[in-house]
Amino acid sequence: MTTVFNQDDSPDAIIISDDGSTDNTISWLSANYELTFQGTLGISQRYPNLRVLHKEHSGKGDSINQAMELSDTDVVLILDADTRLHPGSIRALRETFVRYPDVQVVSGTVIPSCAPSRLGRILQFFQQHEYARLHLWRLAWSHLNSSLIVSGACSAFRRQTLLDIGGFYPASWVEDYEVMYRLQRFKRLRQETCRVMVQPSLCVQTDAPHTLYSFLRQRRRWAGGFLETMIHYRQMVGDRRYGILGCGYLLHNAFSIIHPFYNLAWLMAGIALSLRGSQIYIELLLLLLVSLALGAVIIYITIRRYRRYFRRQEVSSVGAVIELIVRPFFYIHLLTLSYGWG
Repeated sequence: MTTVFNQDDSPDAIIISDDGSTDNTISWLSANYELTFQGTLGISQRYPNLRVLHKEHSGKGDSINQAMELSDTDVVLILDADTRLHPGSIRALRETFVRYPDVQVVSGTVIPSCAPSRLGRILQFFQQHEYARLHLWRLAWSHLNSSLIVSGACSAFRRQTLLDIGGFYPASWVEDYEVMYRLQRFKRLRQETCRVMVQPSLCVQTDAPHTLYSFLRQRRRWAGGFLETMIHYRQMVGDRRYGILGCGYLLHNAFSIIHPFYNLAWLMAGIALSLRGSQIYIELLLLLLVSLALGAVIIYITIRRYRRYFRRQEVSSVGAVIELIVRPFFYIHLLTLSYGWG
C-alpha cells in the first residue's frame, strides 16, 4: 500500500478486495487507514480515494470482478497483495492509455524477489532471468499485435473492455491468461483491434516462491491452467481470422504443450545410449555443445537488449550465460516436474 500512496501521480481510486482473509488484515487496515464500514464496504476517513471490500472467499477472479463494479475509472490496474509499485509507475500507465487510445491492455515489468535464504537466492537467480526473457517475448509479440500474456501481478485494462467480456472467469486456474484469450476472441470476431502494450516504466517487485514446494505448486497451477485454457480455446489455433495470433503464436503454444516431455525424451535417450557405449551418444553430445554455444550467444544479446529497453539492472548478460549453462542441471527438471504435475 505504501508504494501506491507514494506515487507522484496518485490513482483516482484504490480498492482493496479482501478475499475472506482469516488473519488480522481487516483490523490492521481499519487501524492504519481509519476505515468506516457500511456492510462489507469500508471507506477510509484518512484517504478519500481508498475503499476496502471485505467479502467471503471466492477466488481472485471473482474478487477482481466485485472490486471492478465499485470503480468508475476508465482504466483498472490490478495488483497482487505481495506486489510493490516502483516510483513513476502510475504516471507511465496513465500516459500510455492517453497517448494510445486504441490500447486495451498494458502489461508491466515484474521483478521477482525471494526470501534471503540460500535456496531463495538460487530460485531468485533463475526466476529473474526467466522473467527477463519473458518480458522480451511479450514485447516481441505485442509489436506483431499478437500478445496473449500479461502478468497477473501487474496488469491494466480498460474497464469497459473487461465489462464487455464479463470480467474475469473465477473458475480458471490462470484468470489473467484466460481473460486474454477471451478478450482477443471477442475483439477479433468483431473485426476490432485488440492492442496490448508492454510498458517498461510500469514496474513492480513481487514476492516469488522461495521453497521447492511453493515453486512447484505455482508452476503446477500455471501449467495446468495453460493446458486447460488451450483446450478450451483450441478453435483459435491455426484460425486465419486471428492472423499472426492464430497461425503463429497459438501454433507455438500448441507445440509448447509437448516440449518439456520432448526434452525429457532426448535426455533419457542420451542416457540410454551412453550406457550402451554407442557412438551416437558422442554425436548427440557434440550437438548439445554446439546448441549450448549458440544459445549462449543468443541469450547474451537478449539480456543486453532487455537491460537497454527495460532499463533494468537486476540481471546481467554474463549471469544469463551462466544461468543457461546450469539450467539443465536443476531448473529444467523442476519445470518438467511441475509441468507433469499440472
